[in-house]
Formats: sequence, structure tokens, C-alpha cells
Amino acid sequence: MIDGRLDLSSLEDDEDTLELPDGRVLRLKIEVDQDASINDFDFYGKVSTEHWNTTDYGYKTRPSDMTGNAEKLWYGNYGPWWWEPPADVKRTDTHFPALRDSVRELLAFGFRGVILELCEGTDYYDELIVINSASLWGIDSLDNGYIHEVVRELADEMGVN
Repeated sequence: MIDGRLDLSSLEDDEDTLELPDGRVLRLKIEVDQDASINDFDFYGKVSTEHWNTTDYGYKTRPSDMTGNAEKLWYGNYGPWWWEPPADVKRTDTHFPALRDSVRELLAFGFRGVILELCEGTDYYDELIVINSASLWGIDSLDNGYIHEVVRELADEMGVN
């Protein structure tokens, strides 16, 4: 217990579990959010959904929904994607490289969803039986301790103290 509240700090990664004092179990799941997109958030700019256009010379042309400020992004073997940075962010801004890196990572790996399940007992196949759950989706990063904030919020939502 921390300040009279349950210590949830061991719930950090997908499939982590925590046995509660009453024998029930909390299980954490982290999944790719199939529904969230860079284009859902103004903060990241936009990514073209237009298919690649190829010129007679084999070059890939800029999509018609992009301006001259757009650029192609890669992440390892993923890409390229055409990305239009937000209009209010200048390339000379100190945080522009970090924004570009965040967009690359989101394009390659997607947004996440965090699910916290409250389980009680096991079934015939010795699998935990889920009796309640709470979730949060469209998360761009769980770094810098944010996973702990999300887990606490979801536990509070389910009334697990």
C-alpha cells in the first residue's frame, strides 16, 4: 500500500499481473490501437492517404493533398510515408526533430490502447476469468511514467483501491 492506496507499480508491461489482497488479480494488456491515426490529431500534422504516384521516369511524386513543406519519412524498413508537418511548427523550432521522430515511430508502430482487467478465479483451462475491465485508447507514448498514471486512473475507474 502507498498512502493507503494499492501499489500498482509492478503493472508496466503487457500481461503483467498483480494479485490483490482479496485473491482477485489485476492484469494489464497493452495493444495496438487499430482505430487511431496521425490524421486524427492536429498536433502531428497529417499523413497522406493518397496512393503513390509514379512519373514516367519512375520517381515518386508528392501527393496532391500535400504542400511543398511535406517530406517523406522512414522508420527502419518501414515507409516511406508523405508527412505534412503542422502549419504552426517551423522546421527551425528546437522541438521539430523530436516531433518528426515521434511521427515516424507512430507511423511504424501505431498508437496504443491500455486495458486493465480485474479477474477472479480461473476457468476449466486455467485461464483467468475477467469480471471487469477499463481501457484507454489513442495513446501515443507510455514513456516517462505515463503508464503508471494510466494504470492508476483505470484502477480508480473500476473502484480497485
